[in-house]
Amino acid sequence: MNTIAQTTVLDNQPSKVEQQALHERRAFAQVDLKAIEMRGNDVNDFLQRISTNDFSHFSKGEIRPTLFLTEKGRVIDLVYAIHQGDSILLLISAGAEENVIEWLNKFIIMDDVSLRCIDPVPNIFFALTDKKIATNAGSQYQMTAFGLKFSFFLIYSEADKFITAQRANGLTFVSEKNWEEFRISHGIPQYNKELLEKFNPLEVNLSEFISFTKGCYIGQEVVARLETYNKIQRKLCLLSIVGAPDLEERTLISESTNDEAGILTSVCQNADMPEHFIGLAVVRNRYAIEGEKLTVQGGSIKSNVIKIFCKK
Repeated sequence: MNTIAQTTVLDNQPSKVEQQALHERRAFAQVDLKAIEMRGNDVNDFLQRISTNDFSHFSKGEIRPTLFLTEKGRVIDLVYAIHQGDSILLLISAGAEENVIEWLNKFIIMDDVSLRCIDPVPNIFFALTDKKIATNAGSQYQMTAFGLKFSFFLIYSEADKFITAQRANGLTFVSEKNWEEFRISHGIPQYNKELLEKFNPLEVNLSEFISFTKGCYIGQEVVARLETYNKIQRKLCLLSIVGAPDLEERTLISESTNDEAGILTSVCQNADMPEHFIGLAVVRNRYAIEGEKLTVQGGSIKSNVIKIFCKK
């Protein structure tokens, strides 16, 4: 999930109100995603051939997360494909547009597929809730990801009216700060942090968006080999951190061996203990153990592994 979009309609509500709403699954936010429209007779087959998820049964009204990978099986972006009947809309991370368009065009050879960047982009919201939300202002698409139920909304009218209506429905609009803490604590990767070409998807909690039965896609050979022979070298971990780390220095060092243990990718302040922080890190298997002590910045910042996000 990408960063929360900045908005002027937020009240100065206490952080605990938003945190409680996230915990109780009655929260929503505007998200900073871009949109690419795909048209043509071959769009389903094209997505099936190039991306990680299974699009053999994908029909109007569905949303399906999938991954675009390099030929070496490294992450380009986590993409949300929406079937709109006569087209497929790809919701991609802000900042990834150029790379994604270039990557897609590289594989459109004889396919009947055309691409168009949607501009202006509709207001895109997501709600974290188990309930179906009534709205007359746009389209709604429901999915499950990272063990959570999300609804995406594409709103083509005024965003303020949609926000007011959802508050009336009992949902709480959450800020970027509070979503970031929730995202980190649930191991949800973000573009330019965990969604990077230096990582493969199995290292950064993305295995649920990969079909291991459908056959070939770009990067499939590498990912299948890693999965089959259990060759994954690193795992995404949640850290408890004492002190405020400077992300200019991200290398984690093991306290026990003084060896390089991993890389810190995301950090935010712990709402319950302001002097503490939580973070996501991609940690070598040897040190991806709950309770493992790691340091950063010459040992001045100390952390503990408190959770490992991994399929195995």
